[in-house]
Amino acid sequence: MLEGGTGRDFLGFLNICISSGDMNGHGLSPYLFFFMNFVALAQSLISRIWVVEIREDYTIEDHLTFVGRKVPIHERIRLQPHHDAYTIPSSNDDNNLISAIRSDPGVGFVVKVPRNYLRPIEEAFPYGFDEDDEEIYTAQRSWFGLQEADPEVQVSDLGGHKMPFSWYVTLSTDYNIDEHLENTGVGSGIIKRKIYQHDDHHYSISLYDKVSEIWYLSLAHEDYGVEIILPTRGYGNGAVIHDVSPGSMNTLDERKPQKN
Repeated sequence: MLEGGTGRDFLGFLNICISSGDMNGHGLSPYLFFFMNFVALAQSLISRIWVVEIREDYTIEDHLTFVGRKVPIHERIRLQPHHDAYTIPSSNDDNNLISAIRSDPGVGFVVKVPRNYLRPIEEAFPYGFDEDDEEIYTAQRSWFGLQEADPEVQVSDLGGHKMPFSWYVTLSTDYNIDEHLENTGVGSGIIKRKIYQHDDHHYSISLYDKVSEIWYLSLAHEDYGVEIILPTRGYGNGAVIHDVSPGSMNTLDERKPQKN
């Protein structure tokens, strides 16, 4: 994100410049078009990071020895309550590296989050926050919360079982669900799914099969307005994180006016 505004605002401004260049005959359009795509590519590469957690009684040095290849550690951090971890930048060549990292049994989770996801709460809430804000913010960024967000962890250490084809999505605050559905095409109904809207920036989605899930995730992960996508988890006592009863909330399809 650019300071003082969003990347989308900046790219929109460049689009206006491109149109102006064409209309005024200044010949700047090709250069601005190239620059716009360069900025978009740069943002897609630097806007997210991987967080890798190391289990207790195991060190990052032990882990790096096990991996046996260069790991571009950006920062070593400490996750609550008392777990070592590190971050690495995301890139287009992540697959082999992440697979090597995951192969270490001493790794508790590997999860991709927005670049500023782990910033202090004072920076996330510059105009103040209450106890509820702090509790939720801290829990989501704790070792337990981040492990719950790892889709490759089938059963978390808290006992949460990853539920098939079910996800909980958080959008950036300057981006609403209608924009998201339009930009990704998810709202077209082509992908077999059921969506439950929590508010303008959060929704749950249940896909009907693996093909639909793969298609949906590929679209959602490419959308610049998506902050994080969490797998929905069920627990032994029957409780489900992020569950929304269809009886108490209309689905997105039911919310929209029906055609005659």
